[in-house]
Amino acid sequence: MEQWGSCPWHIRIGVNDLDAKAKDLTSRGTDFDRLPLDEQSGDGLRVLPAATGLPAVFEFIEIDPTLG
Repeated sequence: MEQWGSCPWHIRIGVNDLDAKAKDLTSRGTDFDRLPLDEQSGDGLRVLPAATGLPAVFEFIEIDPTLG
């Protein structure tokens, strides 16, 4: 809070295809880490503030298309 103030600083976005999102980030030159998140979310991609210049951590997780 002291560093970034009262703003969203952790944003998790659901995507249909995690590998496609990884390719997209790579093609844009955006640094990210692939990481295990938790049993419910599975693997994810984490883009840190230094890669975007924004005061937030972005995580992308693959959503289950059957949940509709």
